[in-house]
Amino acid sequence: MARKKIGMFWAAACAILAFASTFNAALAATDNPIAEESSFIVATLVNQNPDPAEPGDLVELKIRLENKGSKPAQDVIVELIPTYPVIIPEGEKTKNAGTILGRQTGTDAVLARYFLTIDSAAGTGSSPLSIRYKAASSAGWIVLKDVFNISIRQRDLPLSITRVRQQPENLVPGKSANITLTAENFGTSEAINIRVRLNLTESTPIATYGSTNEAFIPLVNAKGKTETSFQIITNPEAKSGLYKVPIQVTYSDRSGRNYTLGAQSFGILIGAASSFSAAVVGTDIIKYGSRQRITIEIVNSGLGDVKLLTARLAKSSSYDVISQETTYIGDLDSGDSETVTYDIIPRSEGPLVLNLELSDALNNKHEERVEVPVKIYTGSEASRLGLEKSRGKGLIIILAIVAIGVLAYRKLRKKK
Repeated sequence: MARKKIGMFWAAACAILAFASTFNAALAATDNPIAEESSFIVATLVNQNPDPAEPGDLVELKIRLENKGSKPAQDVIVELIPTYPVIIPEGEKTKNAGTILGRQTGTDAVLARYFLTIDSAAGTGSSPLSIRYKAASSAGWIVLKDVFNISIRQRDLPLSITRVRQQPENLVPGKSANITLTAENFGTSEAINIRVRLNLTESTPIATYGSTNEAFIPLVNAKGKTETSFQIITNPEAKSGLYKVPIQVTYSDRSGRNYTLGAQSFGILIGAASSFSAAVVGTDIIKYGSRQRITIEIVNSGLGDVKLLTARLAKSSSYDVISQETTYIGDLDSGDSETVTYDIIPRSEGPLVLNLELSDALNNKHEERVEVPVKIYTGSEASRLGLEKSRGKGLIIILAIVAIGVLAYRKLRKKK
């Protein structure tokens, strides 16, 4: 009985070993499905140049073809199967790889080169590319399971500030205005999370008014544009002129790449107006018909500075100008004054007329006409009003003194 049990044990053990051997063989066959007496073509993407590719680029692909089977594959033809936006010319789709020997792998593998283009309107991302082949012994095309992904990305997503509108065009110190910026996307993919910032400093005579100095734009479509606005106010003490306002623009694309636009700026015009008044100063009584030297004070009573100021005393039927008519003054800042002097002969009642030619702080030329009020008197009016002593009374007094002297002299001679 004991021997019988031992025999049954060894029979069972042998059966288990046989089953395990069969199972391992089957498992090995599953892990390596390549039949010893067959060819087995495998394709691998070796290189994409450029990588990533930009829309509109010509791209070179290098694909390694390996035969992992033992049997040669003869007259192998390989074809790429593209999807948009990859474009492959008809004559470039298929390549003749010739005969690929068995176990021809690694550095001994066959390299196939393809040239394709990316549509210029393509977006960013990846585009799948399949491959199929057939050999002399194939019944038809065999599609390989491996799918290549062509990487497409906008290497530089060009976003720019293309227009700046200022309303009103000429800013006045102490007044508010609206600045509108136009952001334009020249790329072929979306620009997202755009931030436009005014880099205002103490030297810039403006500040944002009722808002911050940063604006957020969620998205600008490819080839699209959008606008963003800032409300600003100018410094009440600002001088007229052109001021540069630096701006910074940051944004991203859908692939997560970030961009920063530096050295962006725009100019604003602050143009305070000038205004003039004039009056005759330090001059004696002006009388009709006699030569008079008059001094006129010109005051810049406006907010804007002026330069290249020239004053010309206009001709008039009310007076004759007997000196040089034109006087160059030069710069005249806001609140300052200058004097000019002319020789005239008054003929009738009427103002003196000054024609002013000047350039403002923005080099715009202007002409202004200023009337200078002046009072002209006759000799009798001046005497009657006590503005001038009467010459007749003075002469009588002199003659009386002379006469008294003569009479006194005569009396003295008679006594002698």
